[in-house]
Amino acid sequence: MNTIKNNFKDIHIYFLPLAAFFLLISTAATNILIVLIILSVIFQLYKRKDYKIFFEKKIEIYSIAIFFLLLISALYSIAELNDIIYTIKKYSKFLLIPIFYYNLKVNNNEKLVMKYFINGCTIILALSYAKYFNIFDFNIFYNIFNYVTFSPIETSITSGKSTIFQNYINHGIILSVYFLFTILLGFNNNSKIYYFLSIISFINIIFLTDSRSAYIIVMLILFLFSLKIKNINFFAFLSVFILLPLFFSAFNDNFVKRVEVASNDVAKIIKDNDIDSSVGYRYLWANVGFDVIKKNPFFGNGVGSYKESVKEFYKADNTFKYFPELVTNNPHNEFVSIASQLGIFGFILFLLFLKSLYTTDKKSLFSNIVFLTVFLSCLSNSVFYDNILGIFIIILICLSSQEKFIKLLEVK
Repeated sequence: MNTIKNNFKDIHIYFLPLAAFFLLISTAATNILIVLIILSVIFQLYKRKDYKIFFEKKIEIYSIAIFFLLLISALYSIAELNDIIYTIKKYSKFLLIPIFYYNLKVNNNEKLVMKYFINGCTIILALSYAKYFNIFDFNIFYNIFNYVTFSPIETSITSGKSTIFQNYINHGIILSVYFLFTILLGFNNNSKIYYFLSIISFINIIFLTDSRSAYIIVMLILFLFSLKIKNINFFAFLSVFILLPLFFSAFNDNFVKRVEVASNDVAKIIKDNDIDSSVGYRYLWANVGFDVIKKNPFFGNGVGSYKESVKEFYKADNTFKYFPELVTNNPHNEFVSIASQLGIFGFILFLLFLKSLYTTDKKSLFSNIVFLTVFLSCLSNSVFYDNILGIFIIILICLSSQEKFIKLLEVK
């Protein structure tokens, strides 16, 4: 009886690890666990009275400051009330940084978070290969799932060759960090199992997934890892990654195709101002951001205003063809999003936020890769506007802010 009571007493320790486990599996389960984490932290704060933990890292202070600046900007925002409220809810994830940091600091559950994250990603990795090779018909599974759930899975996910429950961007970036964990654990523990998992995740990211951000991140991981270590055995292992494209020519078409598409998209923009592409949309959104800074340099147009900023841009400039899907509050670039909403002051605050992440531990390979992952993700996506990707990035930031966890993953 006492054992059951003690286990129930410590159940809050598992909320964050379980959230990490469900990142690629279930958005609903992840959101429920986030609520439980918030409630458990409030309860622990009430009991422990250790409020200083919320402000002991600069990145916590900057995250709180950014959110409150967004709140204040609602007073002058050009957005409609619904967009203001919706965007504030999206960016309230900045407040999860001190909450998650507190959870990790007080409960010492960093290892559990990593363990559960690896387990959840391994399940998705296995399903991803099963889907790619048509081992069984996933359409049957998706039909059953959509029948019993209130939120059907998006067609872009179900029609993807290797994505299971999340879009290719989230799938690729999250598996990139899975690759980082497995290759670090493989090297530090001389574990063939972790090495194997790192190889199959590498193949999945490079050859099966369409995320350009993920391509860059895994290549940077390999490059920085190679610079950090001096081990002949690992360099032999590294040669496997170099030779993989030769043996997986069937997969290689996907990688080559993505590179060609990106190159063609850039050429179309330069030659004809043709923005009918993923790269073209981002180019237009960046132009809108620059336009806002020119007109309202110090404070921007306020929280939730990006959609209205796009409309104003099109009224004043007919250089680019109009596409309805361009009118959105998500410019797929966090720098553009923050700058257009909060102006130069907010942009500088966001840069300080990133700088504090960079200076966490400059000598740590893990910390450096976390910074690069966050930076590159912010360049290609509105990270904190996105639900799952935002939560994942916040977990990663908070893990990299724990000194004991950094030492655990330091290359030996």
